[in-house]
Amino acid sequence: MSASFNSEELKFFEEILERACAEMNVQDEAIKSLIAMRIMQLAEGGERDPDLLLSRAKLSSPSIAAA
Repeated sequence: MSASFNSEELKFFEEILERACAEMNVQDEAIKSLIAMRIMQLAEGGERDPDLLLSRAKLSSPSIAAA
């Protein structure tokens, strides 16, 4: 990843990750990592809307969406 984020932004993204995992009842670390990577990809593209980050992260992969 090439973008740099400050500590406030990273905390924001972590909160989105935690929310996504809780809503989908994700326990698997590999799936959590996939969701985190998707959130960071979206953030690198400039996305900051928490609802859009959440929904797009949850839909990022059929295996994640089915979890």
